[in-house]
Amino acid sequence: MTLTEKLMKDDMILLCYDFHKHDESGSEDIERAELRAEITGKPYFAMMHTQSVYYLPASMASLEVIKRWARSKHAEIVVFGNVDLDLDVKRKFVNKYVSHLRSLLREVNENAKVRRRELLDFEDDVDNPDTSLRGWATKISGITNRFEEIQQAINRVGGKASNEEFELDKLATYVKYHLVERYERVKDMKKKMRGRK
Repeated sequence: MTLTEKLMKDDMILLCYDFHKHDESGSEDIERAELRAEITGKPYFAMMHTQSVYYLPASMASLEVIKRWARSKHAEIVVFGNVDLDLDVKRKFVNKYVSHLRSLLREVNENAKVRRRELLDFEDDVDNPDTSLRGWATKISGITNRFEEIQQAINRVGGKASNEEFELDKLATYVKYHLVERYERVKDMKKKMRGRK
């Protein structure tokens, strides 16, 4: 059974939020952006329906976990669980949600490709004493961590069938062998070059 099929049997959680304080400092906009990043980020990967309404399948996170998270925020967040949706509306939501997960994976893939190209350029110039790998460990771990978060969320609900549906093994191979191993190779080359001096 695919993730899409499993999610069609799932309940939906809707999150609605509002800020009651309004000031001139713009802090509300900052808080709104931070809240949006949390709602759509790990581990829930909620999908934006409107600017202040988000939804996610209930199996992606328990209702109690979402409510506990909501209570910790400064905004007023209302969490609706077990939302009874018309079948066509639900299908539309599920399809959008699965597309949302695919777009997150495409983003990881694109970032990995960009970093790999940069590493190839770096490798060509590795003998240049002015080149440095400073900050690269953070770049690489950012990509690998993001992939693992998305992969775990998908596998938690979809199981092994979701590996094929989302081509997770293919992306995992690319991240591990084409990006991480390339980074380790360039790092070793840089160390050897320093050792020759």
